[in-house]
Amino acid sequence: MNLIARLGLTAVLAWAAACVPKSDPDPEWMKLPKAYQPQTADLTFNRVNLERFNLLGESERSAFIEQLKQKAGTFRGQAVLKSGTALGQGMDDAQYGSFELQGATEAVLYEVVIEYSVFTTPELGRGLAAHRPFEFSGTLVELRYQSADKPRTLFIKVKADDVRVISDR
Repeated sequence: MNLIARLGLTAVLAWAAACVPKSDPDPEWMKLPKAYQPQTADLTFNRVNLERFNLLGESERSAFIEQLKQKAGTFRGQAVLKSGTALGQGMDDAQYGSFELQGATEAVLYEVVIEYSVFTTPELGRGLAAHRPFEFSGTLVELRYQSADKPRTLFIKVKADDVRVISDR
């Protein structure tokens, strides 16, 4: 095959490849539901509330965290499930529930992300699918704020009374 024929074939193949419609990088089945809104939903740490928390001094933060711990059942959150596992009776966190859900949010405020440990019952926790969003309400057990590194991270433990799949269906 001579050079002109090769160039012509290359041009035709390049043109054909350019005409193929580009697929959506996230297929519909992989997209998070519209109801998953960790920044704007009515949550304990949505964007507005997290900004207020971020502006508090160290002693004010400690007082705020203690107030949250005292308000049983009022903590609300949303996360994408990483994993769920049963807890043995001898494990320290088993006092909060016999099933632990590990979940996380993307950046809620600037570069602040939230890592959740949600303790509940196997009946509420086993119906969730990995990499899918869930929402929960319960009582704050522990909160640590890692503000020195990037991304800044809130590590939150919640004893959940209610856990639900987030779905637009």
